[in-house]
Amino acid sequence: MLPSGDTYEAVESQFEWRIPARYNIAQDVCDKWADGRAGSR
Repeated sequence: MLPSGDTYEAVESQFEWRIPARYNIAQDVCDKWADGRAGSR
């Protein structure tokens, strides 16, 4: 969840991505697409 703030700059300054050091987004997206999970919720 995003932190609350009165301005975009206030929210943006508190935001950080939490991505594992060895994460490959291309592999994740392609694998989901290839096995039919892409777009399913």
